[in-house]
Amino acid sequence: MLSVESVVAWATQHPILAGGLVFLIAFVDALLIVGAVVPAIPLLFALGTLIGLNVLEPISTLTLAAFGAFCGDGISYLIGRRYGTRLSGIWPFSRYPGWLASGQEVFDRHGSKGIFIGRFVGAIRPFVPAIAGMLRLPPTRYTLASALAASVWSVVFIAPGWLFGSVWQQLEAVAGPLLIILLGSATVLLAVVYLGQRIYRWAAPRGTLWVERALAWSRAHPQFGRLTRGLVDPTAPESTSLVLLALILLALLAGAGVLLLNQQWQQEFDPSFWRSLRSPWSDVVVQPMLSLADPLLLAGLVSTGVLWSIWRRSTQGIAHWLAAAAVGLLIDACSAALWIADERSAWHWPLPACLASVGSLSAIIVARESRQRYAARPYMLSSAWVALYGFALLYFGLAQSSQTVFGVALGSTWGMALGIAYRRHSLAAPGIPRFAKLAGVALMALFAFTVINEWSATRHRQQLATHTLGMDRPSWWQPTAAALPSATGKPHPGPELLYAGPLESLQSALNDGGWYQLGAAKWSDPLQLLNADLKPSDLPIMPLARDGYGELARWERVSSESRREVMLLWPSRWTLDDGRPVFRLQVVPHRLARFRGGLRIWLPDPASEINTQKTLASLAPPLQALQTAADWRLQPTSTRE
Repeated sequence: MLSVESVVAWATQHPILAGGLVFLIAFVDALLIVGAVVPAIPLLFALGTLIGLNVLEPISTLTLAAFGAFCGDGISYLIGRRYGTRLSGIWPFSRYPGWLASGQEVFDRHGSKGIFIGRFVGAIRPFVPAIAGMLRLPPTRYTLASALAASVWSVVFIAPGWLFGSVWQQLEAVAGPLLIILLGSATVLLAVVYLGQRIYRWAAPRGTLWVERALAWSRAHPQFGRLTRGLVDPTAPESTSLVLLALILLALLAGAGVLLLNQQWQQEFDPSFWRSLRSPWSDVVVQPMLSLADPLLLAGLVSTGVLWSIWRRSTQGIAHWLAAAAVGLLIDACSAALWIADERSAWHWPLPACLASVGSLSAIIVARESRQRYAARPYMLSSAWVALYGFALLYFGLAQSSQTVFGVALGSTWGMALGIAYRRHSLAAPGIPRFAKLAGVALMALFAFTVINEWSATRHRQQLATHTLGMDRPSWWQPTAAALPSATGKPHPGPELLYAGPLESLQSALNDGGWYQLGAAKWSDPLQLLNADLKPSDLPIMPLARDGYGELARWERVSSESRREVMLLWPSRWTLDDGRPVFRLQVVPHRLARFRGGLRIWLPDPASEINTQKTLASLAPPLQALQTAADWRLQPTSTRE
């Protein structure tokens, strides 16, 4: 499976091919027409990240990116110069004249400066050089402007990834999962907003034509047309079409579940990837996303629509809202029976189809009565709502990826069908935008309540599922006993102790060994890192997560002003046959890292000269006293898959 580690390994082993890939990405992004569909920003961000990770050399990477962009722009310029104004009559510009018109406007307003400006605007970047060629801009002026623009562009678009890679290399162990969660959430939001807006602008002008064609097809095919006629024909009853569609969606769900049930790729991808992102800090960020489909919030949204329909005396509207929720819940119930989530528990039941169904219906109803310039916003809001909730489901392991995708797809299809039927069979309601604003404020307050309530009620239940190790007391004491499996599928760095016994006895033994216990991590600890008056030994140690768990306790032994030995205790997902939990105990050397702005932070240092194996072995004498009350042993460096 493609991963960060595999990409880094490939780039390290093939530096020439990696350099060629840098040139190719920038070159293709600058080509006429092709550059409009190439996702250059995430690719350039990834290249910058590899620079920050010391995989790619900075100067050569920036030079290759700039040269690739310059060459791509040059080809676009030559095409424009070759065809001149005839280019606007050639497909696809004859079908989409706005592509060249947008670049023409920039060039007319700014002249040759438009070459520099256009390079930083994604929508017109591939077209401005062609416009310059069409207008016969002298090659010398074009070359100077294009070379300068490409050079600055490569630095501006690669620098964010470069910075991220540098920070990631330093803070991966402390805040790596949190950084990925924040970046992933932002990427999901930006992608949903961008794609939603583009899709709406493309589909909105064609919507009426599609409906008329569907109506004509339904009338020409009476038998098969029963599926669509009730949705698009205002004179036909909609109930038959909606019932048939609901049955088809449930049949598709059942077929997909049978085909994908117990597939090996699901069991490998879903648990290991998402577990690797689990940490107490990340849980705090993702928990509100999970509340986006809280039953109380969904009930509030549906109740709002029902009350609006009652006020308008629309029995049809009431039926649509109730049908959106009911069929969505039915799809989710069937999904739960077909897919077995890795971490499903009683504290949250996944509702992707219900949320997608209700969200799609509400977006269509509100967008219908909104002004044209604001009509895309309900769709983007609904899409972002569903996308973030799906992200949270996968993060907490409450649903498999295929289950989430199918639930959202079927729920959205059902909600859109209801929305289309509603729009074709009901009159306009001019008061909806104002009512939607008031309802939005009320739903935001309800959402805040559900977040607070769910966090206080379920945070102690958001742990990974517990499994029995399959080892009795005699086997536990065997020196050849197997190591604990890793929840993320990756080996844990360094040796560690496995402990099954009272934590009070462990605390006493560590005190006898010269270790003193640190206080629990606080949310105010990051602010202490900026306090220049604190001694290095007084700076807080940032918490570390292991397999999605936060630390239960930690002890330390100061080695020097720049080195500290920290002993960390984590729970594990495993218990012995008699039900006793197994804990992980590991010595993690820390070094003092200094950043610009006075920031100082203790970071884990696996390459430290501190011999962690020797340190753990030195704990044997004080831990011998625990043999009558507890069990412990030294675990090998590798872990069982």
